Amino acid sequence: KEDMDLIGGRGEDIAPEQWKEMLDKRKETGAVVLDVRNNYEWDLGHFEGASRPKYREFKEFDPVEAYDLDKLPNKTDTPIMMYCTGGIRCEIYSAMLKKRGFDKVYKLQGGIQHYGNVVGDDNWRGKLFVFDRRNAVPLGENSEVVGRCLHCSKKTEIFRNCCNVDCNRLHLCCEACWEARQGCCTEACKTSARVRPHKVVVGAETKEQFDKWHLYRDGDIQTSEENELVARSRPRISMSLMQGPPPGAPDINRPAGVEKLLKLARGGGEENALRK
Repeated sequence: KEDMDLIGGRGEDIAPEQWKEMLDKRKETGAVVLDVRNNYEWDLGHFEGASRPKYREFKEFDPVEAYDLDKLPNKTDTPIMMYCTGGIRCEIYSAMLKKRGFDKVYKLQGGIQHYGNVVGDDNWRGKLFVFDRRNAVPLGENSEVVGRCLHCSKKTEIFRNCCNVDCNRLHLCCEACWEARQGCCTEACKTSARVRPHKVVVGAETKEQFDKWHLYRDGDIQTSEENELVARSRPRISMSLMQGPPPGAPDINRPAGVEKLLKLARGGGEENALRK
C-alpha cells in the first residue's frame, strides 16, 4: 500500500469541454491518455489515443507499470490525462502519480458518464461498459462497434462470463463462439470439474444461466436434456433471488416473495405460487 495525499495531492479536474480540447491537441502537446479501468471495459469503448491497459482487473492496476510511464523522457513536463467511468478511480491513481513525481496530471471531471452527458461521443470510440444488465451504453447516436470476440475477433458487444465456475472470466464473445466453446473462455475451462451449462431452456425460450456452483453440483445440471426440468427448479429460483427479475418481468423478491419461492422449491407449481 502507498501513503497518498487524497486531499491536496490529486490531479487537476478537467471539465468535459476542456478535456475535448486537450484530446484534440494531444499530438501537439505530447499528452499521454490513460484509461484506468479494467481492460475488458476498454475493449468495448475508449477515448481516441488511449492505450489498452495491461490489467484485466482494477485491483491489479498500477498506472506507471501499465503504461511504462517510467520510460517517459520528462515526468515533470509530460501531460498525463486520466479517465475512468465516473471519476472515482482517478482520485486514487492521480494521487499515486503525483506522489511518484509526475507534475502535470489531469483527470476527467465526472468521468466518461459526465463527458457523454455534456459533450457526447466526440473523440470516443465504441460504447461505455456499465456494471448492470445493459453492459453496453452508447455515448451518442452514432456509436461504432469496436469490441471484438475473444476467440474469432468478430465485432461484438456481447459480454459473457466463462462457464467454468473457478474462472468466471467476463469477456466479449460472439454467439457462434459461445456455442462452439460451450460457454468457456479456454479449452482448459471446458474440461474443468465445475462447469455451468451455457444455456438453460425456460419454457419455449433458451436463456443463458449464471449461478453459484452449489446449485449445479451433484447432478443438478448435467446434460441439455435435463435443462427443461432444471430451469423450473432451484437454479431459476436462486437466480431470481440474487439478480432480480429481467427488465419488464414481475419482481417476486418482495416481502411476500419468500413464501412463493418456498412453494416453488417444494414443487407447488410456478403459476399457482405466483398468483398468491
